[in-house]
Amino acid sequence: MPVGTAGTVKGMRFEDLESPDINAPIILGNTYHLWLRPGVEIIREAGGLHRFIGWDRALLTDSGVSGRAAAALMLATEKDQASLDALRAALKDTDWSVRAAAVQALALRRDPRLRTDVAPLLDDENEAVRLRAAAACLRPAGAKARAASSAAIP
Repeated sequence: MPVGTAGTVKGMRFEDLESPDINAPIILGNTYHLWLRPGVEIIREAGGLHRFIGWDRALLTDSGVSGRAAAALMLATEKDQASLDALRAALKDTDWSVRAAAVQALALRRDPRLRTDVAPLLDDENEAVRLRAAAACLRPAGAKARAASSAAIP
């Protein structure tokens, strides 16, 4: 089965994959890479992954909801603005596991300024999201916060 990491099979055209020589009935797409780029909204606007990539045969993705949640968690260590924007967008995802993962990823950044992004999820419909949001809001900001709180204790 050919692997189309981000919706394309490297080094091959779909015409070749559909040729009698190869005749690939299915390709594998990597949900994490597709979620990062081009992103869910672009694929949705194109009418789904089949239309976005122009493949009319079967598609298999390596993961579904849990893949997007895993992708959100992986962004915890990325410090670029695009990753932060992706996590902020994930806070509004319709899937609770993605929202919960985004909250946790933002908490792991230990940036107290991000609490304003997480605070609205204290009222989320899902308990797991609410609990992660509460933990994120209570999490110390890191070494500086711990040092400051230690110094304040007589």
